[in-house]
Amino acid sequence: LAAADGSSSGVRGGNNERIRVRATPEQQRSARLELERMVRSTDTMLNMSPAAAADADVDNNDDAEDGDDDSNGGGGKNNLISSPALQNELRVALQYWTTRWYAHHHPALTATPTVGRDDETGARNAERLLDMIIALSQAQADGDKNSDGNSDLVDKVLGVDGNAALTNLIDSYLLPCLANDGGSNEQHVASSSSTSSTISTGSSTSKPTNGNATAWSNAIKNALRVHEKMYRLLRDNTNGLAEDALVWNSTLNVLSKLCVVLSQGRGLDDGDAKVELADALNASVMGMVGGKDRHHLMSNELTVDNIIKVMEAMLCEVERRYYDDNDVELMPDVCTYNTVIGTIARYHATENDGLGRIQRYTKDGDGRGWL
Repeated sequence: LAAADGSSSGVRGGNNERIRVRATPEQQRSARLELERMVRSTDTMLNMSPAAAADADVDNNDDAEDGDDDSNGGGGKNNLISSPALQNELRVALQYWTTRWYAHHHPALTATPTVGRDDETGARNAERLLDMIIALSQAQADGDKNSDGNSDLVDKVLGVDGNAALTNLIDSYLLPCLANDGGSNEQHVASSSSTSSTISTGSSTSKPTNGNATAWSNAIKNALRVHEKMYRLLRDNTNGLAEDALVWNSTLNVLSKLCVVLSQGRGLDDGDAKVELADALNASVMGMVGGKDRHHLMSNELTVDNIIKVMEAMLCEVERRYYDDNDVELMPDVCTYNTVIGTIARYHATENDGLGRIQRYTKDGDGRGWL
């Protein structure tokens, strides 16, 4: 991202083949100034009381001349939550903390980092903003008797560019997996195919080492926590959010990372850790597959084989909804198939049925790998 103007150079560190950007001194100074501004802006928004914001009046027509009647058109008074200025600042802040902050400050993406590899400042601030947006939306709906429970804040902040704001937050929590990859070779594959999703969380071929398996496990648990919030928003009929390919690809990416941790046999020796992960999966991911009849994974069922079965069931579901229900927003793409194929190949390619399972997704025809 920082190299878009050609003024930065990519560097390779040791055996790590991932190219990271080395920012120039001018870019580093610009990044520091941007960080200071975003910290002030984020703190100001987070310190707002939802109830006070719902009651506060703001002028929605900054260009109106004195004496104009603001009761019509786009002018007049409204509460702070409905202010386009606040909505725009929230969008900018979410974009910054989930993308630009990592590009300029985190060792997963830059060769001139200012924070440690386990630093979660960007994702944490973005999640706090997400929680605030949900709280403000509820306050607005509760305060407007004519709203029928609806609030357009979620739509105007999170519903822009598909679901990129939500999936970028999930992906940003997974970036410590890149910074804690043990120096293994990687091929970057974005978890979401749309250009709206600007974070690349890397290929799942990297593996945690003894010292950082905990970092991987924590990253996955954080991602699943946000996934549950996204799942609830997508199933809330008081907003206009809807599932799309970004959501499904991001979910598959989380499961692929989970398979890496499970295959290592490290970081999940504690029974409570498996229970937490199983509960997180049941809270949202499993609902995407089975609906009301979904299967709930027990902690002793948290194995690579079972997670791959969930991924295959997800691919089956997204293909069914695209081909049979004509839901064009769910069209599976190269990232959808590559994530599933890559996970199967890593753990089953040498087994008798491994090649056959992979060929189901690579055969010629109408593109339907499972059905």
